[in-house]
This record gives sequence, C-alpha cells and structure tokens, in this order.
Amino acid sequence: MQGKKILKIASKLPVQFYSYFLAVYLMLLCQTLNATEILLTEHEDRISLDGKIGYFIDFKRDFPEQGIINKTHLPRFNMAKSATLSFKEIDTPIWIKIELNNPTKEPIPLTIAINYSWISHIEFYDIDSSGVNKTLTGVNYPHSLRPIDHRSYIFPIEIPPQNTKTLLFHIKSKFFIRLPFSISKPEAFIHDDQIANLVIGSYFGIMLVMFLYNFFLWITIRDIAYFYYIAMIFTSAAYQLNHTGLSSVLMPNAMWWNQYGPMISTPLIVVFIVQFGRKFLNMRGIMPRFDRFMGTIIWIPIILTTIALTPYHIYAQKIVAFFNLTIAFAQLGFGILAYRNGYKPAAYYITAYISFISFTVFIPLYVLGVVPYSGLVHWSFQIGSGLETVLLSLALADRINTLKREKFESVRQIAEANAKSEAKSDFLAKMSHEIRTPMNGVLGMATLLNTTKLNATQKLYTTTIQNSGKALLNVINDVLDLSKIEAKKIKLENIPFNLADIIDECSSIFAGSASEKHVIFLCSTKDNVPNALIGDPARLRQILLNLLSNAFKFTNHGSITLTIAPEDQNDQQTTLKFTVKDTGIGIEPAVQKQLFQSFTQADSSITRRYGGTGLGLTIAKQLSSLMQGKIGVESIPNHGSKFWFTANFMKQQISEKTTKESLKSVHAILITTSQELQNFIEQHANRWEIHLTIINNLKPFEFNEKLSSSPTLLIVDYDLMEAMNQILKTHLEHTKDIPILFIQNFHREEPPEINDNAYLLQPPITTQKFWEKLNAIITDKPNTKEKNSPIFCIKNPKNKNILIAEDNQVNQIVIKGLLKKLGLNPTIVINGKEAVELYQKKPIFSVILMDCEMPILDGYSATQKIREFERENKLEPTPIIALTAHALQEHREKSLQSGMNAHLSKPIIANELIKTLSTWMN
Repeated sequence: MQGKKILKIASKLPVQFYSYFLAVYLMLLCQTLNATEILLTEHEDRISLDGKIGYFIDFKRDFPEQGIINKTHLPRFNMAKSATLSFKEIDTPIWIKIELNNPTKEPIPLTIAINYSWISHIEFYDIDSSGVNKTLTGVNYPHSLRPIDHRSYIFPIEIPPQNTKTLLFHIKSKFFIRLPFSISKPEAFIHDDQIANLVIGSYFGIMLVMFLYNFFLWITIRDIAYFYYIAMIFTSAAYQLNHTGLSSVLMPNAMWWNQYGPMISTPLIVVFIVQFGRKFLNMRGIMPRFDRFMGTIIWIPIILTTIALTPYHIYAQKIVAFFNLTIAFAQLGFGILAYRNGYKPAAYYITAYISFISFTVFIPLYVLGVVPYSGLVHWSFQIGSGLETVLLSLALADRINTLKREKFESVRQIAEANAKSEAKSDFLAKMSHEIRTPMNGVLGMATLLNTTKLNATQKLYTTTIQNSGKALLNVINDVLDLSKIEAKKIKLENIPFNLADIIDECSSIFAGSASEKHVIFLCSTKDNVPNALIGDPARLRQILLNLLSNAFKFTNHGSITLTIAPEDQNDQQTTLKFTVKDTGIGIEPAVQKQLFQSFTQADSSITRRYGGTGLGLTIAKQLSSLMQGKIGVESIPNHGSKFWFTANFMKQQISEKTTKESLKSVHAILITTSQELQNFIEQHANRWEIHLTIINNLKPFEFNEKLSSSPTLLIVDYDLMEAMNQILKTHLEHTKDIPILFIQNFHREEPPEINDNAYLLQPPITTQKFWEKLNAIITDKPNTKEKNSPIFCIKNPKNKNILIAEDNQVNQIVIKGLLKKLGLNPTIVINGKEAVELYQKKPIFSVILMDCEMPILDGYSATQKIREFERENKLEPTPIIALTAHALQEHREKSLQSGMNAHLSKPIIANELIKTLSTWMN
C-alpha cells in the first residue's frame, strides 16, 4: 500500500524536479571523480595516498595510450582504498592515475616510489601544463634506464607553484603485480630509504652469517641435513635479492636473471625445505608413509620451475603460491608429529615454522583487506624468513647435541651389552666344557661297547645311549652357535672349496635315514652352477644339514629333493639358491612366520613328537644373512614343505670342465615307475644332451619296440629288478653288450650278476655321482663295485705311537680304547709337564693328543715348550692335536696360535678322530 502511494505522488511531480535532481547528481559525481586530486602543502613531508589513487584494468586492451594522456578518451578509474595496490591479473595492462595540486607560490619537489622491484614494464607519464614527460623502465629493460640508480622504481618530480600535475603509470607484468606507492619529499624519502636499507641489510647479514656458520659445520660433520639447510638459505637469499631489487643493482646487466630469477628460486626453496624437513625430522624412520609422499611431491616444484619459463608461467605462479603456503603448514604438522613421537629437536623446528607463518600471514590478510598496509606488512616476509633461518639453525644445533647424547648412550649401552655378552660367552664356554667332559665318557664308552659282541637287546641299549647322547650334543652345539651369532663372534671364512664335495658329504650323512624311511632322496645341481667357489664351506654345510635334518625329521614317505640353482652371477661372484623340498607333514600358514625365531616350532605337539629346540632354522637364517643371502619357506599342510636360502660366494678363477661333449652320443632307455627318479634323470639328460627314451611299464612288446632303436645304455630302477630279470634273460643276445645302470633308491644287497656290463648307483643320488657313473660307463672304465669301508681304519700309518695328555680318567679310558681299536699304541700322561718331559726324552710319537685344561701345566703352555724344544734341537715338528671340551671359535684360534695343528672337541666322534689322525699321521 505504501509503495502505491509513493508511485502516485511521484507521478504528480513536474519534469523540472527530475531535471534538477539529475544535475545535482552529476555535479556530485564529478566531484567524486575528481577526488583523486591531492592538495599539497609546504609542511607535509609524506603524502597520504589512501583513497587518492585511481586505477583501471584494461582487460580488452582497447583504450588508446594517447587518448588517455590527452584526456580525450578517459576510462572510468576506480578508487583504491590504500596506497598499496595488488592485482591478480597477469599480462593485462593496468593504468594508475594520481593528481597532485600545488596551491602554494613555491615549487614542491617530490619523490614517487614504487617499493616493489619485480615489475616487467612501467611507462611513467608526468603531465602538467608544460607538456608530457615519459619514462620507460621495468625488469625487461636495462637498469640504466631508471631515473635514479636504486633497487626500487624512484621517479623524482616537481609540482610547479599554483599548478596541477597528473601522474599516469601504464604497467604490464608477467608476474603478480604489487604496487606499494609512496610520495614524499626528497629528505623524507632518504630517511625512509635508510631505514629500509637497515632492515634489508640486517636480513641479508643474518642469512650470510647463518650460511657461513652452517656451511663450515656441513664441511666438518658431513650431515646431509646441513646441506639442505644451506641450500635453502642460498635460494631464499637469491629470491630476496630479486624481490627487494638488489639483484638489478648488483647485476645490472643480468636482465635474464632479473626477469626469471624468482620463478626459478621460489620452487627450489620448496624443494630444499621439503628435503631438509625429511632429513632433519628423520621422517623415513618416524613417519615412512609421509616421507615417501613428500619424496614424490617435490617433483611438482621442479616441474613448475620449467613451466615458469614457458608461456604457461601464469599457471605455474599460481600453483607455486598455493604450494608454498601448503608446504609451510605441512612442515609444521610433520614437526608436531615428530615431537609427539619423542623427537625433541623438533621443538625448535615447530617454533621456526610458527614464526614464519605468523609473520607471512600478514601478506594474504592485507590482500584480503583484513589489516591495513603498514611496515609490518611490507617487511613481514623478511622478518618471518630471518626468524625461521635462525631458529632452524638452533634446531640443527640441538639435533647434533641430541645425536651426540644418543651416540654416547649408544656407546655406553654397547659396552654394557658387550660386557653382558662376554659374561654370557664365558658362562657358555664353561658350561660347554663341563657338559662335554662327561658326555665324552658317555658317547665314547657307548662307541667302544658297540664294537664288542652284544646280543640284540644289548645292541638296542647301546644304540639308544649313542643316539640320545648325540641328540644332547646337537642341542649343546645349537645353543653355542646361537650365542656366538648373537654376540657377533662368528666370522665367515673365505677359503677355496668344491661345492660338489659339500653336496656329496651332506647327502651321504642322510643316506641311511632315507633307506630306513624308504624316502627317495635326490640332490640336483642345475646347469651353470660353478663348483670351484670361495667362501665358508663349514657354515654352508651347517645350513644344509639343518634344512635336510628337518626334512627327514618330518617326512615319513615320498621324497626329499635338494636343488641348487644360480640366482645371480657374474665373472667374479655368484649367488646360489638352495632348495630343500619334501613331502612331509607341512606347516600351517599361521605359524610359518614363527619358524625362524629362536626356540620356536610349529606347535608344542611337534616338539613332543619329533623333538628339537627350534634353533636350527634360527641359526640357518643368521648364517644365510652373514652370507649376504635370505631364507624362506613355502608350505601346504599335509602336502610337504619347501625351504630355500640364498648365499653369495666368490668364484675361483679356474676353468671348469664341461660335461656335455662326452655324453652327446649316448642313447639311453630309462625303465622306472618312480616319478621323482624320472624327473631327475630327464632333467640331467636334457642338460647333458643325452637322447633319452622312457619306459614306465614292462610290457614285452613295448620293450621289444624300444630295444630295436639300438640304445647305448639301459638305466633301470632297482625296484623293478625282479620283473626285469626275466625280460633281460629273454633278450640276452640283444642286451649282453649293452651296459646296464641299476639305480637304488634305498640301500639293499648287491644286484645279481646279469651280465658283465651291470653297474650300480647307490644312494644318495646326486648330480655329481650320476655324472661320474655315466662317464665311467661311457668311457669304458672298470666296473668297480662300491663297498663300505670299515668304521675303524687308518690306512698304513708310518708310526703307530701316540702320546696322550689327559687328566680325566674316564676320558683316558675312552681315547685309549678308541686308539687301540685303530691298531695304534697310545701312551698316556696326566698333565702338560709330564707330556713335555716324556717328549724331550723320547721324541718318537707320530701325533700328540693334547687336552687344554690340565693341572700343573696346561695344554697351550705345554705345546709352546714342545715347539721350543723342537726348534732348539732342529727336530721336525710333531703334529699336536687339541683334544678338549672347549668348542668355541676363540678356543680353536688359541689352540692354533699356541702351535697346535688341529682342534677336536669333546665328546670324541670316532669318524672325526679317524679323519684327523689319518691326515696328520700320513
């Protein structure tokens, strides 16, 4: 209703009223448009420009320059609220208008300053009644074109008395435009400029001191965090040289750098900030996911650096501006996370970024109109950056002090751990000695008793004693090995050895177990596996024995296969992969991860049923790691397991014989029903280029057909012997000249004499043994039957006299009984002194067995005295073998250093004793 009344009244007003109203409005509007005129006085040193600057953004680029200057084609200028203008538009012309009125009778000299140096193009027009003066400057032009040699753009003018001067600025830039205008009298400008120079000088002074101080620290400490810190200072200083305009003063002819320097230095600052934060905060250890993320995104500013030099630099600048702010807050967040994780040096780091953000935030607040322009806004970046630099230097110093404290504490803990380790090692050594001494009596007497005439029950009892003693000895050895590994006292040897010998030795140990369990046991060496290696054969043997022992322990039927294949190799070294595959009970997935932990088996029922400490796999893992390898397992419950490990070896620089040439002409027929045996022979036949024909059943017609192809060799599974007997007799005329190789999966009696060309390959079946047997057959070597050697045998000893220094009566009985079984003549003394005196009277012994721990004179000292006696009398040294309950590596080394030739640990193992005596007696 009110609206209708107003319209009704307005319709009755005369036309003259509206004309008068429009005239008043236009007059007021003109007064508003002329509000940019600044009335000067003689007493003002600094002119306030707030609300007095007009600006126009020429988006369409259609306002002619001359028309604006002559005021014939004026755009509509907008009024700026403050003396500092900021524009997001890039590469768009901007016109700035300032009008100055001097009502006084004297000319007024003034200095107009744009306190921002990174502007591409400035056209300055000084317009008054006398005419137009034009000045051209900007970073796109030589520094010499500037009216005054200064880091900023300074334009001196003079306002004539009682006159008006119009100042026009035509500005274009490839960068964000920030125009902090100031107008003052020359004296006031000089005063303000001195203060600004003091602030800038202080900033660069701080940066220089921090750079030099931390540069020398980096040279001394070589900490990569210091490198990134000084790189961050350098790039920040380079950016500030451009930002403050000092680069154009210091390098007036480096126009390219003055134009593009900030575009390059800004992204690089981000790169070094991120890298410094990653290293300083140890992000890889404390927060690995964030570390990987930051390591990836640092490529963004690097890419932006290249984009900034292209026509798409506008987008690069916007992204960099956003990226810088994001990174600052991200680094602050990472510092807080690191501090919460117990990293104390992060406190200075957090303070540094809070200071930086607290000051630099004034710039976006000013742009948004939240705070007015002031000196704090103008110098906020320099203040924040300077504080950040100093605080980060303090953070680095605190980090070094923390690392020193941690290192000192680490050294203390290591010393304490070493002391505990030494105490544990001493305890284990003593316990080993004390346990091994009675164990020597138990196992030695059981061995001697087993060589006498016993009935079946007595034989069972003595065998049980031996097996139980050996099981206990294995537990003791495992505990000792584990303790030595944990104490890092195991040092791998680097000696030449033959891999095939190691495989044959390990496989021979389990041949009996395979026969007892009727488990097929095969050892296959792939092609390109070198035999002549350099490494630690004893430790390799230990790993293999552990894995094979487990395989036989948990496999009661089927097969066990040891495979050796090259993993990686070159001319100097090779990494081999050893795989033990069985068809045993398998392992549940949930417990596979626990297998390589100390004293751990699949479950408690496994321990009760199969025995063992669970140390074997732990030791195997540690030894494999020492050999620069890995270990793992793949298993399916009730379907067997596959354990594998890798180890690195050096190659012996000798040529190895190839096996292909001598077997190329062989045509063999394989007769077997065993899939495992068939796979083994097929693999090697392909490798050695043997032409192989397979028969999986003994149907006469099939055999006749295969036999007609004139084979050079028959390979027969010994399990098919009875069925083969009749067929071979039927074809006697055709087969009597064909060599026949019988392969036994298990130890049995010798095969019957079928013809003169029958050969036997007994288990364990290895690549080396298979090759040697085939080569012997093809090259027509004598058919030698394999026979077992007697347990107690030393071939043709030159001198049967043995001197024994042993103080324990039980051990005396054991060693004396074993030596007499070997047909030797032992002489026993009870301490080292008696051994020395007897040897000096009668140096007639071929070997001396020396206990190390004896009363009056121990074995080490006795050995040294014997060696001195031999040197003085120019006698040939008699082999001295340590026979002691000490089993650690340091005891072995001590024995050898004292002059002994070998070291045997108690309890005495007959085979080891025989092997050692055979070596030194002959």
